[in-house]
Amino acid sequence: MCNPLSFCLLLVAASFSGTMPLTAHDDVFHADVTTEAKPWTNLEFQNDPNNFQFAIITDRTGGPREGVFEDAVKKLNWMMPEFVLSVGDFIKGTSANADTNAAEWDEIMTMVAPLKMPLFFVAGNHDIQMKTLEGRVTPEMMRQEWNARFGPTHYSFVYKNVLFVTLFTNDGKEQYISEEQADYFDGVMAENPDVRWTIVSLHHPLWAYPQESNFSRIERALQGRKYTVFAGHYHRYVHFDRNDTNYYILASTGGVSKMRGPAFGEFDHFAWVTMTDDGPVIANLDLAGILPHDVTGVESLGRMKALENSAQVTTSVILDQGTPMKQGAVFMTLTNATDQALTFAGEFRHSHHVHPTPGRMARTVAPHSQELVEIDLDVLQSFTAADGVLLEFEGQVGYADNKYPGMTLPVDTVIQLANEPIDFWGTESAVFVGSLKLKSRYQKDARIVRYTVDGSMPTARSARFDGQMTVTESAVVKARLFTQAGLTSAVSDLRLQKIPAGAGILAHYYELNTDEGPPKVLPDFRSLTPTYTRKVSHIDLDQLIRRPEDFGAVFFGSVALAEAGNYGFHLKSADGARLLIDGNVVIDDPLKHGTHEASGFANLNAGKHRIEVQFFQANRYSLLELEITTPDGVRRPIAADQFSFDEHSAPDLSGPENPDGK
Repeated sequence: MCNPLSFCLLLVAASFSGTMPLTAHDDVFHADVTTEAKPWTNLEFQNDPNNFQFAIITDRTGGPREGVFEDAVKKLNWMMPEFVLSVGDFIKGTSANADTNAAEWDEIMTMVAPLKMPLFFVAGNHDIQMKTLEGRVTPEMMRQEWNARFGPTHYSFVYKNVLFVTLFTNDGKEQYISEEQADYFDGVMAENPDVRWTIVSLHHPLWAYPQESNFSRIERALQGRKYTVFAGHYHRYVHFDRNDTNYYILASTGGVSKMRGPAFGEFDHFAWVTMTDDGPVIANLDLAGILPHDVTGVESLGRMKALENSAQVTTSVILDQGTPMKQGAVFMTLTNATDQALTFAGEFRHSHHVHPTPGRMARTVAPHSQELVEIDLDVLQSFTAADGVLLEFEGQVGYADNKYPGMTLPVDTVIQLANEPIDFWGTESAVFVGSLKLKSRYQKDARIVRYTVDGSMPTARSARFDGQMTVTESAVVKARLFTQAGLTSAVSDLRLQKIPAGAGILAHYYELNTDEGPPKVLPDFRSLTPTYTRKVSHIDLDQLIRRPEDFGAVFFGSVALAEAGNYGFHLKSADGARLLIDGNVVIDDPLKHGTHEASGFANLNAGKHRIEVQFFQANRYSLLELEITTPDGVRRPIAADQFSFDEHSAPDLSGPENPDGK
């Protein structure tokens, strides 16, 4: 009988009878082949007793998909690794009105109970979050629950002379390794100098973050070692070649994901690791197959994200106003903001009301450019806007070079056949002092924009808008498109109010795009057009915002200081914020975070100083408060009568350099 840890093979020839001498290889393999030629390539069996196999299971949360995690547990038992690692985020961590997350952990422990091998836990930001939110479990209680169940948040162990170290990346604040934990890591490295390999597992891939997180200390301690790093958090697989070492961000094991496949790094899996003296050999076991360790790399990830963020199809409709209606046009703007040529292709579905010409479209759009495609509409059956007639376009966009087959995105579009206003400005209303530079978001093409500033309807004789103008008085700007065929669009309005310089402060308000999820860092507001601009009495969100989350604000004007000296400024925010005085950054706290305070200091003369406060809110709770410490050491809020604005505070509504308008 073969030993279970051995590989035994018996080959018997079809014509074999009687007893023949067997060829031996070591003491675990025997065959009856006696010829010099052998029916095999070699006898280098992969049965080194020092080799072993383990699996790594990844994120389940952010919106767990039912049954996936349980399916992974079942298939881990089929594969029988020696043990299982994790990279955190097993629970949602969102139990409302609870003292602890005990119920969520009880559920997880029930799910992993069927595992026939050890499971090593890693704390993720859902397992121990660093935000204090109303009606939610506090960070302190989450950590106490962890400690009671699992003990330390960072630890190490050695198995077959391989060192495994687990780190906690929400240590005191989000995406951070504390000095104490970094000291611990240094000590573990010193105590284990001669291991054959080191495996580091953590939740956040801190090497990919812009801020200092103490991960640089971890990497310094790893210098000269053979090591591999595994992380999670993003639910999107990426392989990095960093410091001549393999770093991995794993995908998901039931966590929220668009599940668009390996080209996008989006799949449910666990990593299958065979540990050898030459390092870990990694295969990704999709719950429906096996994928290589570098299935999605840095280059393909960059191209995919560029395609997601920078390829866009927008439409506008112009219908004639006759009775009965006879014709119209759909204008499709194909936007390519990537560095590569993109191909847009598709066709219109059959409609009983209109016949589009051409019915199919295939265009290659050069990098950083737009192309306008005009689709003429012949009206087959008369209709009105109230009928809600739709025209459907089914298509896709991908890279023209097709370097990564399958890396395409659908650009299916449902077009409502009605004369709707085209948003020329991107701004609903604004106040200004002195004058205001105004630029349209509309990209010039064969159509003509005509406008008025007195509130009257633009006609074919109205002034032609050639891209930019300066407004010096209050105005209701109305604009519309005129086509070469004589069609006219609906009217777009913009209300501008000129106000005198005075007390208070001006503020831009932005409703942020969340197609890729809530923002994580202060946006470049210079590249955005504000939703509207208002005068407020002081830096106060309540006077400005109109929705509870995913918005931004920029306050700008002047602040009057009674005396010269060293001033302290204290900015409490949730989420990111930045303070500039006279154009100089005094406080820079730009990343998404829970409520906390950041401070900065500046030596300032008595008198007025330009002030600008930038802020963004990602989701849930929002807060923005600014206080000042005067040279005599008194801390207080900045009084409303210290703020003022003048013509130098005039908002610039000229818009981004490469707008994505229609």
